[in-house]
Amino acid sequence: MALWRFFKDKNQEKTDNHPDAHSERTTKNHPESLTDSAESQPQEGTSTSDAVTAAENTERKDKADADIQNVQETAEQTFHLGAEGPFDGDSMKYEDFDFSDFGGHALNLGSMVITLPQDAEVQVEMNDQGPKMLHILTPYGRLTPAAFAAPTSGGQWRKAAKEIAEGMRNDGLTAQIHMGPWGREVVGRAADAKGVVRVIGVEKSRWMLRITVACPVEYESEMVELAREVIARTFVYRGSQPIMAGEPLPVGLPEALAQQVQAELKRRQANHNQAQENT
Repeated sequence: MALWRFFKDKNQEKTDNHPDAHSERTTKNHPESLTDSAESQPQEGTSTSDAVTAAENTERKDKADADIQNVQETAEQTFHLGAEGPFDGDSMKYEDFDFSDFGGHALNLGSMVITLPQDAEVQVEMNDQGPKMLHILTPYGRLTPAAFAAPTSGGQWRKAAKEIAEGMRNDGLTAQIHMGPWGREVVGRAADAKGVVRVIGVEKSRWMLRITVACPVEYESEMVELAREVIARTFVYRGSQPIMAGEPLPVGLPEALAQQVQAELKRRQANHNQAQENT
């Protein structure tokens, strides 16, 4: 198995229940830490720059209030999933579970084992240096998995969710915080309303799983449901090696996939050499 560390992020249990039994998860509401709001208002006699800053703070607070309201509206939903994950692979064995009702193949990435849903394909995004990202393609959209080391004290996903939402807004998307089976999910929409991106995070005591979902808006409901079911059947292997919190866990490509990647790299290198000879 070839190892690739291509999930870079600048921001950076065990259960006795059989996965065939449907689990129920109810979210809890903690909107107070979603954003850092500013309460200051422009006062008489303040400078123009102070007034502009205050206006910007008010605008950010309005956005934060919108996010909080959205969380309050969805916080008490109960979610029914077909499995109890994501699981800690260091304490549980994938082989002890039967996920054949959902998918017939496990994608072993070393730090993650992901149960592929029916009709799914794996795509490796390449750049000149090699693999850049791995995607799981489904009939409704795509999933991009990543796993990170996390502190035992927790709080990493809450901070990351806030930063992701701010990044979406800086890119011109509208961003909201929704509550899912494991807590906060960041949802971004483009102005043309044709596509939607949802980032789902699950944090355990020593690792954090993050799945980025992208799909056309008309398939949003089906894609979100499918993504959550994939997460509920995913195993994360943190291992015993020291890794700083926020660092991505190394990804290992299955041998057959690694051979395809190597073949593609050789083909690109040959094309490059040929182009150099022709100049």
